[in-house]
Amino acid sequence: MTTPAKKSFLMRALTEHIGLKLVALVASVGLFVIVRGTEDAQISISVDVVALLPPPSTERMLVSEIPDEIRVTLRGSRSVLNAVRRDGMQPIQMDLRDANAHFYYFEQEELELPAGASIVQIAPAAVPLTWVDRAERRVRVDPVFEGEVAEGNLLVGSVVDPSSVQIRGAASEVRRIEVVRTQPVDLTELGPGRHQRRVPLTALPDHVTYVDTVSVVVTVTVEEEEGSRNFEDLEVSVMGGEPVALRPARVDVRLRGPRARIDDLHPRRVVPFVDVSALDPDRGAQPLAVQIRGLPDGIVGTPDPAEVLAVPAR
Repeated sequence: MTTPAKKSFLMRALTEHIGLKLVALVASVGLFVIVRGTEDAQISISVDVVALLPPPSTERMLVSEIPDEIRVTLRGSRSVLNAVRRDGMQPIQMDLRDANAHFYYFEQEELELPAGASIVQIAPAAVPLTWVDRAERRVRVDPVFEGEVAEGNLLVGSVVDPSSVQIRGAASEVRRIEVVRTQPVDLTELGPGRHQRRVPLTALPDHVTYVDTVSVVVTVTVEEEEGSRNFEDLEVSVMGGEPVALRPARVDVRLRGPRARIDDLHPRRVVPFVDVSALDPDRGAQPLAVQIRGLPDGIVGTPDPAEVLAVPAR
């Protein structure tokens, strides 16, 4: 057969009764899909677990681990399993309100399955349960500090509100806890005044929780550092009247107050004096209290001696 004859034969074979051939092709594909879809297959999917625990008021509590999900192996037609894979399965609820149970077994009846699917395996099939006595108590809160206040200042006090908190959990752990602490409160460069910080409490041991709050307010009080300084042999000035003779005419002055202010104070600013406006010129020598002027706020001066004798001029 020549080449043109062969091409003509192939063309007639492909195009002759083309409608019937297309129908046969579509029917064959459809039949394959139907048969394929009805074949049995297996898949393994994850199912979320929701635990229903006893209320906190009960005397027992669960301390063993509960899985977040289980693996379920299903058998069924491919079409059914494909739908399950697409839509997933409803979470399974673990009813753990019986505090005397030692195991929880996952039952097939607890899972909602579509028609045409069956369970081959659940993993894990059971979960061991460990229960302990529950206890509750109130414990003191201690603040923890880090850093240093600004130079020349001191931390003079701190208050925690609330000063104690309620904890609840495994009795063996709760009984060992006498005090809980805060996360560190940063004191870096704090100046004089009251400073408030809300800080979280430190984490508790496993199976113990805070009942009422997980944070507290810490108030710290910072004051300027106290210091002292002596100024010696300062001349006592006379104010309020005629000059008089003073015995002694010079005194020492001891200063107390914020250290930074005292250190910056020059002796010339500190002036001890006596007020002679009420002095009786006919009585002779009379004692007068030595006062001090020129002191900045917060600084107290004490003269030594505290009194001098004033002798009126004759």
